[in-house]
Amino acid sequence: MLDKIRKILLNKISFSLIELLVVIAIIALLASMLLPALLRAREMGRRAKCISNLKQIGLAIMMYAHDYDYYPISIGTAGSWDPPYGFAPSLLVYLNGNKNIFKCPSRKKYNSEVDYVYNYHAGNEGWFHIYMKANEIKNPSKFILIYDSPINGGETGIDPSDECGIENYPNGAADQDGGDGHGTGELWYWYKIVPGPHNGGHNILFADGHAKWFAKWDSSQMTRLPD
Repeated sequence: MLDKIRKILLNKISFSLIELLVVIAIIALLASMLLPALLRAREMGRRAKCISNLKQIGLAIMMYAHDYDYYPISIGTAGSWDPPYGFAPSLLVYLNGNKNIFKCPSRKKYNSEVDYVYNYHAGNEGWFHIYMKANEIKNPSKFILIYDSPINGGETGIDPSDECGIENYPNGAADQDGGDGHGTGELWYWYKIVPGPHNGGHNILFADGHAKWFAKWDSSQMTRLPD
Protein backbone atom coordinates (compact mmCIF):
# COMPACT_ATOMS: atom_id res chain seq x y z
CA MET A 1 0.00 0.00 0.00
CA LEU A 2 2.79 2.42 0.92
CA ASP A 3 4.57 1.66 -2.33
CA LYS A 4 1.46 2.54 -4.28
CA ILE A 5 1.09 5.86 -2.43
CA ARG A 6 4.78 6.70 -3.00
CA LYS A 7 4.46 5.96 -6.73
CA ILE A 8 1.35 8.13 -7.00
CA LEU A 9 3.09 11.03 -5.25
CA LEU A 10 6.20 10.68 -7.37
CA ASN A 11 4.10 10.71 -10.50
CA LYS A 12 2.26 13.80 -9.35
CA ILE A 13 5.40 15.87 -8.61
CA SER A 14 7.68 14.60 -11.34
CA PHE A 15 9.03 17.07 -13.94
CA SER A 16 10.43 16.57 -17.36
CA LEU A 17 13.98 17.71 -18.11
CA ILE A 18 12.70 20.65 -20.16
CA GLU A 19 10.44 21.77 -17.32
CA LEU A 20 13.35 21.63 -14.86
CA LEU A 21 15.56 23.65 -17.20
CA VAL A 22 12.83 26.27 -17.61
CA VAL A 23 12.44 26.57 -13.82
CA ILE A 24 16.22 26.89 -13.38
CA ALA A 25 16.38 29.53 -16.12
CA ILE A 26 13.59 31.55 -14.48
CA ILE A 27 15.33 31.39 -11.09
CA ALA A 28 18.63 32.47 -12.65
CA LEU A 29 16.91 35.37 -14.43
CA LEU A 30 15.23 36.56 -11.24
CA ALA A 31 18.53 36.31 -9.35
CA SER A 32 20.35 38.34 -12.03
CA MET A 33 17.66 41.02 -11.80
CA LEU A 34 17.67 41.16 -7.99
CA LEU A 35 21.42 40.92 -7.34
CA PRO A 36 22.38 44.43 -8.58
CA ALA A 37 19.59 45.94 -6.47
CA LEU A 38 20.77 43.99 -3.43
CA LEU A 39 24.37 45.07 -4.00
CA ARG A 40 23.31 48.70 -4.34
CA ALA A 41 21.29 48.46 -1.14
CA ARG A 42 24.27 46.91 0.64
CA GLU A 43 26.55 49.70 -0.56
CA MET A 44 24.02 52.33 0.53
CA GLY A 45 24.26 50.84 4.02
CA ARG A 46 28.06 51.02 3.90
CA ARG A 47 27.92 54.59 2.68
CA ALA A 48 25.61 55.51 5.57
CA LYS A 49 27.99 53.84 8.03
CA CYS A 50 30.90 55.76 6.53
CA ILE A 51 29.02 59.06 6.87
CA SER A 52 28.30 58.17 10.49
CA ASN A 53 32.03 57.62 11.02
CA LEU A 54 32.84 60.99 9.49
CA LYS A 55 30.27 62.78 11.64
CA GLN A 56 31.76 61.23 14.78
CA ILE A 57 35.23 62.28 13.64
CA GLY A 58 33.84 65.75 12.98
CA LEU A 59 32.55 66.00 16.55
CA ALA A 60 35.96 64.86 17.81
CA ILE A 61 37.66 67.56 15.73
CA MET A 62 35.33 70.20 17.14
CA MET A 63 36.09 69.09 20.71
CA TYR A 64 39.82 69.06 19.95
CA ALA A 65 39.64 72.57 18.49
CA HIS A 66 37.69 73.73 21.55
CA ASP A 67 40.33 72.34 23.92
CA TYR A 68 43.42 73.41 21.98
CA ASP A 69 42.13 76.37 19.94
CA TYR A 70 43.52 74.78 16.75
CA TYR A 71 42.53 71.95 14.46
CA PRO A 72 44.59 68.73 14.69
CA ILE A 73 48.00 68.81 13.03
CA SER A 74 49.25 66.29 10.49
CA ILE A 75 52.19 65.82 8.15
CA GLY A 76 50.69 66.40 4.72
CA THR A 77 47.34 64.59 4.62
CA ALA A 78 48.68 61.47 6.30
CA GLY A 79 46.30 58.87 7.68
CA SER A 80 48.64 57.16 10.13
CA TRP A 81 48.65 56.12 13.79
CA ASP A 82 52.25 57.26 14.23
CA PRO A 83 52.38 60.74 15.83
CA PRO A 84 52.98 63.34 14.60
CA TYR A 85 52.32 62.09 11.06
CA GLY A 86 48.58 61.57 11.19
CA PHE A 87 45.62 63.52 12.48
CA ALA A 88 43.89 60.42 13.84
CA PRO A 89 45.96 59.86 17.04
CA SER A 90 45.01 63.34 18.29
CA LEU A 91 41.32 62.43 18.14
CA LEU A 92 41.30 59.00 19.76
CA VAL A 93 40.73 60.34 23.28
CA TYR A 94 37.49 61.95 22.07
CA LEU A 95 36.36 58.69 20.44
CA ASN A 96 36.91 56.41 23.44
CA GLY A 97 39.96 54.94 21.73
CA ASN A 98 37.86 53.40 18.95
CA LYS A 99 40.12 53.07 15.90
CA ASN A 100 37.37 51.38 13.87
CA ILE A 101 35.72 54.75 13.35
CA PHE A 102 38.59 55.57 10.99
CA LYS A 103 37.86 52.52 8.80
CA CYS A 104 35.54 52.90 5.82
CA PRO A 105 33.34 49.76 5.48
CA SER A 106 33.61 49.93 1.67
CA ARG A 107 37.41 49.61 1.77
CA LYS A 108 37.76 46.48 3.90
CA LYS A 109 40.00 44.70 1.42
CA TYR A 110 42.60 47.48 1.61
CA ASN A 111 44.93 47.05 4.55
CA SER A 112 45.23 50.71 5.50
CA GLU A 113 45.42 52.11 9.02
CA VAL A 114 43.16 55.09 8.35
CA ASP A 115 40.77 55.21 5.40
CA TYR A 116 40.17 58.97 5.54
CA VAL A 117 42.26 61.85 4.26
CA TYR A 118 42.80 65.14 6.08
CA ASN A 119 42.70 68.54 4.42
CA TYR A 120 46.18 69.89 5.04
CA HIS A 121 44.80 73.44 4.87
CA ALA A 122 43.21 72.75 8.28
CA GLY A 123 46.41 71.90 10.12
CA ASN A 124 49.83 70.90 8.87
CA GLU A 125 53.47 70.70 9.93
CA GLY A 126 54.78 69.11 6.74
CA TRP A 127 54.29 70.90 3.44
CA PHE A 128 53.23 74.11 5.19
CA HIS A 129 53.02 75.28 8.80
CA ILE A 130 49.29 75.78 9.21
CA TYR A 131 47.58 76.13 12.57
CA MET A 132 43.96 76.84 11.73
CA LYS A 133 41.36 77.90 14.27
CA ALA A 134 37.71 77.03 13.80
CA ASN A 135 36.66 80.69 13.93
CA GLU A 136 39.01 81.45 11.03
CA ILE A 137 36.93 79.42 8.58
CA LYS A 138 34.90 81.78 6.43
CA ASN A 139 32.39 79.18 5.17
CA PRO A 140 32.30 76.18 7.58
CA SER A 141 29.54 74.48 5.57
CA LYS A 142 31.83 74.43 2.50
CA PHE A 143 35.27 74.00 4.05
CA ILE A 144 36.44 70.39 3.63
CA LEU A 145 37.97 68.67 6.65
CA ILE A 146 38.15 64.95 5.80
CA TYR A 147 37.16 62.71 2.91
CA ASP A 148 37.40 59.10 1.71
CA SER A 149 40.56 57.60 0.30
CA PRO A 150 40.09 56.40 -3.30
CA ILE A 151 39.19 52.80 -4.02
CA ASN A 152 42.73 51.97 -5.16
CA GLY A 153 44.23 53.12 -1.87
CA GLY A 154 46.55 55.95 -1.00
CA GLU A 155 45.78 59.57 -0.35
CA THR A 156 43.67 61.64 -2.68
CA GLY A 157 43.16 65.24 -3.65
CA ILE A 158 39.88 66.96 -4.39
CA ASP A 159 40.18 69.20 -7.38
CA PRO A 160 38.72 70.17 -10.77
CA SER A 161 40.23 67.78 -13.31
CA ASP A 162 40.24 70.21 -16.25
CA GLU A 163 43.51 71.60 -17.57
CA CYS A 164 44.54 74.25 -15.09
CA GLY A 165 47.81 75.32 -16.68
CA ILE A 166 50.06 74.74 -13.67
CA GLU A 167 53.42 73.68 -15.08
CA ASN A 168 54.12 70.81 -12.67
CA TYR A 169 50.52 69.59 -12.58
CA PRO A 170 49.42 69.43 -16.22
CA ASN A 171 46.43 67.16 -15.64
CA GLY A 172 44.59 69.42 -13.27
CA ALA A 173 46.19 69.56 -9.85
CA ALA A 174 44.84 72.97 -8.94
CA ASP A 175 44.23 71.43 -5.52
CA GLN A 176 47.59 72.91 -4.58
CA ASP A 177 45.97 76.34 -4.37
CA GLY A 178 42.41 75.28 -3.61
CA GLY A 179 40.95 74.85 -7.06
CA ASP A 180 40.90 76.82 -10.29
CA GLY A 181 37.30 77.96 -10.02
CA HIS A 182 36.13 76.40 -13.27
CA GLY A 183 33.12 74.77 -11.67
CA THR A 184 33.09 70.98 -11.55
CA GLY A 185 35.65 68.23 -11.89
CA GLU A 186 36.62 64.74 -10.81
CA LEU A 187 38.25 63.54 -7.64
CA TRP A 188 41.83 62.67 -8.41
CA TYR A 189 44.90 60.91 -7.07
CA TRP A 190 48.35 61.89 -8.31
CA TYR A 191 47.19 63.38 -11.62
CA LYS A 192 44.75 60.56 -12.37
CA ILE A 193 40.98 60.49 -12.03
CA VAL A 194 40.14 57.80 -9.49
CA PRO A 195 36.88 56.25 -8.30
CA GLY A 196 35.72 56.73 -4.75
CA PRO A 197 34.80 53.72 -2.59
CA HIS A 198 31.05 54.41 -2.64
CA ASN A 199 29.68 53.71 -6.12
CA GLY A 200 32.53 55.77 -7.54
CA GLY A 201 32.00 58.72 -5.20
CA HIS A 202 33.50 60.00 -1.96
CA ASN A 203 31.96 60.94 1.38
CA ILE A 204 33.18 64.35 2.50
CA LEU A 205 33.09 65.91 6.00
CA PHE A 206 32.79 69.69 6.29
CA ALA A 207 33.81 72.05 9.08
CA ASP A 208 30.24 72.60 10.26
CA GLY A 209 30.00 68.87 11.03
CA HIS A 210 27.83 67.68 8.15
CA ALA A 211 28.96 64.93 5.76
CA LYS A 212 27.69 64.17 2.27
CA TRP A 213 28.42 61.95 -0.73
CA PHE A 214 29.82 63.53 -3.90
CA ALA A 215 30.76 62.07 -7.27
CA LYS A 216 32.40 65.28 -8.48
CA TRP A 217 34.25 68.25 -7.09
CA ASP A 218 32.06 71.36 -7.26
CA SER A 219 33.45 74.77 -6.34
CA SER A 220 29.96 76.06 -5.50
CA GLN A 221 29.56 73.37 -2.83
CA MET A 222 33.02 72.93 -1.35
CA THR A 223 36.45 74.45 -0.91
CA ARG A 224 39.76 73.33 0.53
CA LEU A 225 40.68 76.89 1.51
CA PRO A 226 39.43 78.62 4.69
CA ASP A 227 38.73 81.97 3.02
